[in-house]
Amino acid sequence: KRQKGGNMDLRRFCTEIGLPFGAVRIVEKMNEEISEVCYQYVRELFFTDREEIFREIASLAGYRQRFLYYYCRLACETYEKYQRAGIGDRVFFDTFSDIAVWCQVCFRRYGEYGIQEYEWLWRHVEMTLFRLGRLQFEKTESLWEFEYKGRKTAVGDPVISIHIPEGQPLDPEACRESLDMGRKFWGGEIPYVCHSWLLFPGLKEILDEKSNILRFQQMFEIQSVDFQFREGEERIFDCLMEDPEKYPENTSLQRNARKYLMQGGRLGSGLGVISAD
Repeated sequence: KRQKGGNMDLRRFCTEIGLPFGAVRIVEKMNEEISEVCYQYVRELFFTDREEIFREIASLAGYRQRFLYYYCRLACETYEKYQRAGIGDRVFFDTFSDIAVWCQVCFRRYGEYGIQEYEWLWRHVEMTLFRLGRLQFEKTESLWEFEYKGRKTAVGDPVISIHIPEGQPLDPEACRESLDMGRKFWGGEIPYVCHSWLLFPGLKEILDEKSNILRFQQMFEIQSVDFQFREGEERIFDCLMEDPEKYPENTSLQRNARKYLMQGGRLGSGLGVISAD
């Protein structure tokens, strides 16, 4: 068999990130079927014209499986960059475990292993996002204008954006440890922000006061609230419905959120800032 993927073994990579066996078989099958010339074409456009190559792949049959394969290949190549930067294997595999997370989300939503959120995972390959413990930290440009501790941040200024990958409890102690890791990794010169449905203050109306989500909120100073996206509904119910009465009620969070929405409530997102000191 051909072994492609830089100095990281493709099977080892898939195993270490926790990719389901059925998905591993898809990756290995495509590794045999897709020519090296084709892969190198995709790879070049990934770094020079990402929007174009995304459009090309998304127009093909089985595009979700193709994105899964290409991201695994690109991740294997990224391993060498991690080594040169002195970043350990644990951070590498933890960061790219997001491929397995979104592969399982794809299976839940579409009944097939693959990647639908292909416009998200480029950050991992470009090494602007790292998972450090429970949380992910992305160095990016601020989409918001805010003031924290007398310091103004304008749109476009550098920030460390905190993301919360699914799959594990939002344990407050684990989050605090992760934040400490983030500060050591990125330093304390620029603000650490989080824009998420988990920071929506209205969640106090549907969650128990001892909820880990509400304890997570307490780590941040909420700067603003918006209703631009329906991320809360999508994450809670794993789908979006125009009629909230049609939402499932399999968990207490789903039951409470469904009732809240049926009574005319809306689930928004909050922008929170945490001290990097």
